[in-house]
Amino acid sequence: MAKLRLFIGCEIPKALHDALLDFRRRHEKRLERIPGIKWTEPNTWHLTLLFLGNVEEEQLRWLKGVIKDIASTFSPIVLNPDFVGYAPPSHRVRMLWYYFKEHPEWTALSLSLYHSLTRRLSIDKPRIPVIPHITLARFKWMDVRKLPTLDAVKFRSPVQISEVVLWSSKLFPTGPQYTPLFRTRLLAKMP
Repeated sequence: MAKLRLFIGCEIPKALHDALLDFRRRHEKRLERIPGIKWTEPNTWHLTLLFLGNVEEEQLRWLKGVIKDIASTFSPIVLNPDFVGYAPPSHRVRMLWYYFKEHPEWTALSLSLYHSLTRRLSIDKPRIPVIPHITLARFKWMDVRKLPTLDAVKFRSPVQISEVVLWSSKLFPTGPQYTPLFRTRLLAKMP
């Protein structure tokens, strides 16, 4: 039985992608002194709702049905940009994130997926609240007080999330490669 490494997430708009590229260009030289820093590839930038891990290929049909059913009960979600910072939120960090403000519907969507999928899949429960973010870089664990300050990303527009994507993730020495397997829209009517 073949297994696929999967996660559920959302794509980002081109304007945000371009702003993150600009941020990266402005910071690469300044942050290169961080031990082990490795920037994520711009073609992999996304918002993760739920990481599923290794799932047997025969579960795909059922999985797509569950994702579609849950997505149909949620209205599009508008995420507001917050800041670029180190992660996870604590004094010891190992990533650079573009944070969005916490959103109760984002957390609810992630938890609905989790609760529906754990009937068949063994997946880790997301941290509550689920913080919408884009991972820009990874590095060795560091004390956040020893890291340089960061400039803002020149993108302050709200981002509307109206589609959920199931991605396959293949790991290579050069970095992960993501392939969309399934898309479905958030269909519930806005109140």
